[in-house]
Amino acid sequence: MATLTCTRTGSDAGAAQATCSTQVLLQNPHLTGSGMDLPEVAPIFEEFVDSHGLTPRVRFVPGSLSSLPCP
Repeated sequence: MATLTCTRTGSDAGAAQATCSTQVLLQNPHLTGSGMDLPEVAPIFEEFVDSHGLTPRVRFVPGSLSSLPCP
């Protein structure tokens, strides 16, 4: 996985349990991030993030991509 030195934050829409976000953050200790998914996914997301010690660096954002207006 590439090191992302040109950015400080990232976001993942449709994050599920945060597998992608977790891997990116583990490889790039300078990054923080957020993951958006349906509200009922929050406990799964937060447990997975916490199990990797990343709770201070990533937050869950409840939402639905299907409810956002298309540009």
